[in-house]
Amino acid sequence: MKDYFIFTYNDKFNFKGGEKSVTVLFIPESSIRSSTLVQGLETFNQEKVLTDRFVAIIPAYAEGSLIEKFSTNVLNTFGRVVGFDKSYSEFNYSVYKFDDKGHPLKLFGSLAGLKNKTSFFSTLFRHGNHHIFETKSGLIESNPDHHFVFPSGKHSEKFIRTANVLRDSNEIYFIAIQLLGKFEGIETVYCDTASINVLPFAVFEIFNRFNIGREIRVKSFESYKLFEDFNQIFDPNSIVLISSSTSGNIIDRLREKQVLKDNLILVLFFLGDEESYAKHISNIFCNLSKSVEFEVGYEPFKTFKNSLDCNLCQNHSQPVIIQSDVFLNIEPKFNIVTLKKADAPSFLSRFVENHRAHKEENNIFKVHYRDIEEEDFNYEIYLDFCQLLENFDSEHYPQSYHEKLTKISNAHIPLNTKYLLPLRDPGSQELTKMILRDNSWVNEPEIIDINNPDGIDPEVSGTIVVVGATFVTGRHYFFINRLLRNFPKLSVVYFIGIARSFSKQFSDNIKSNLGIGEYGGKTFPVVHVDEIYIPQGKGENSWTKESLFIRELLGKIDHTSQLFKFFDERNRILLNARGKKGLCNDTFLPTVSGETLCLRKGFVYWNFEVKPEIAFQPQVYFTISSVINRLRNEPLNVERSLNQSTYVRNLISAETFNRFNDGIIQASILRAADYRMLSYDLDENQSLAMTVFLKSLIDRIDGDHGEALPEFLLALGLKKLRLKRLDFNDFAEYSTQKLHKGSMAYDFIEYLKGKLLK
Repeated sequence: MKDYFIFTYNDKFNFKGGEKSVTVLFIPESSIRSSTLVQGLETFNQEKVLTDRFVAIIPAYAEGSLIEKFSTNVLNTFGRVVGFDKSYSEFNYSVYKFDDKGHPLKLFGSLAGLKNKTSFFSTLFRHGNHHIFETKSGLIESNPDHHFVFPSGKHSEKFIRTANVLRDSNEIYFIAIQLLGKFEGIETVYCDTASINVLPFAVFEIFNRFNIGREIRVKSFESYKLFEDFNQIFDPNSIVLISSSTSGNIIDRLREKQVLKDNLILVLFFLGDEESYAKHISNIFCNLSKSVEFEVGYEPFKTFKNSLDCNLCQNHSQPVIIQSDVFLNIEPKFNIVTLKKADAPSFLSRFVENHRAHKEENNIFKVHYRDIEEEDFNYEIYLDFCQLLENFDSEHYPQSYHEKLTKISNAHIPLNTKYLLPLRDPGSQELTKMILRDNSWVNEPEIIDINNPDGIDPEVSGTIVVVGATFVTGRHYFFINRLLRNFPKLSVVYFIGIARSFSKQFSDNIKSNLGIGEYGGKTFPVVHVDEIYIPQGKGENSWTKESLFIRELLGKIDHTSQLFKFFDERNRILLNARGKKGLCNDTFLPTVSGETLCLRKGFVYWNFEVKPEIAFQPQVYFTISSVINRLRNEPLNVERSLNQSTYVRNLISAETFNRFNDGIIQASILRAADYRMLSYDLDENQSLAMTVFLKSLIDRIDGDHGEALPEFLLALGLKKLRLKRLDFNDFAEYSTQKLHKGSMAYDFIEYLKGKLLK
């Protein structure tokens, strides 16, 4: 569990010189462990590049040790954040503390170009509230077969569910500090539903931390209807919190009843048109609506006055009355996707064919490996660029990439280049040596160490070429980009062997931001030899989870059993993966008899002849992972998408595993998919179909059809592949009747029964 709340947004209005990206780190506690904070910032930086400005918000009751982390020890705290150096901390970083009224007071640092602090924090808090609302799926969309009826009687296919939003304590405190001033002198808080009670309690907790003791009562209503029907005068010195509104009419109705002073009615989340907002602006805490000033907001959604006026009812959609925000239960919508040949990204077959090795030692596709010792996590997919360069000398290795690399290098690296600056990974270092060796130069450029840029002469004009084997998130390049701003006389070229981000949009954003200079967005060329889109997958990958699962299993089963021997050997393989530069033909679990999973001839995603003896397991995993990644990046509203949200599930159909009946392909799908794509427990038909398929693996356990059974059982054990409880129990009972007692598969299923049915 995190001890902080962090988010980024773009601010178009509050800085001189135009739009600036801003990161906000909010800590409501008086202290935080250094290791937690440092690791959290590093993890966030792996997903997001360092923004133009960074703001930390801590409480005025913070302990001295917390203040030191963000002031005198700031460079240690942010030591793993690429680009956060002394210069950045002096001009682009600031720390504010909030007081007992929620006012931010500057404690340390400077935000260059800031126009107005009040306007800046108003924008900051609005974006933070919107971020919480959006990431917690505060806006629910119904299935086509039903829609919502609000307490006011209006019909709509969308509904704001505030209970979803108020779940994380740090985010709740972020909202609560904005309410501190509203609660001054308040003795009673009325909430329209119990789901928002947590908010006033958070406010009172903050008051207690400021040693402001108050006895304040919180009252809520069992349902929206009871709240609407309440006609008594509210207690003196009270405030009414309304979870949400799409029109502000609830405010008008309370005004008409004259049960409370107008300024003591507060709607937490408003999503409606500009006219309604302007009419009720003093009573609205957070406006989620899209506008010129707030482009990330939501478009107001259509509502109908009653059932007679409702287009949804006329289209036979069933109206569902919202009784209580707390107990509303909406099942996710789900769609079924069967993988097809057309799902392959355009680069896929060509890329695999261009990098096919004839020997395992020449294979560049690996999984579960990292090439920099100091980094903590392995890449899900690792492309061995050093091996790729070595393969140029092999007559059996395709040379198309080599030829393309040479041509692009000659075309885009200037002859008068002064410096070559490689990233610190081995692949980038070797690519730099190759460029230095093979290009023709007016004067041979100097190689600069990224950790010691003092070798760059600030008075020299010319070109510096930043050389990288690959880019994934671009964060190391942005660090260099910031560093090279100290050398304005140098032109910069970014030369990248393989651009491998997770989507075209993300990749284009990286290249666009790197290219920005004094002449606009393409001042500095960003050149890549090849480009692919695959999962970033640096962190807790499939093999990390498998390793944790195996360690737990080995500690609980009989050490003399076949199951123990099977997974003890597998555990050894995973432990030795680092020394072998990742996993290759041991990427997947073997068959129950210990044989390696192999690809048979005829693979729909490869437009070239399959040679099983050189179709290494990571190549197949790379292929399937690329296909699933492409579908994962499709919008939710298209027919073939594996994108997910809280209320939309896109499942890989059980039929897919019949269609792709090679065990190696099935294993790739199981590992490349996330659990939401395999949550067959959402649908009776899919759960039954998968159960029938799993039984067929048991029936033919010794043949080709059952070769991936261990992978399917592992997916069940990891709770990645999910069946309805009755279906899993049916499969388990069927299996133990068919299998030999004491066999690896029998004991594995018995173990899963204890784990999943307890």
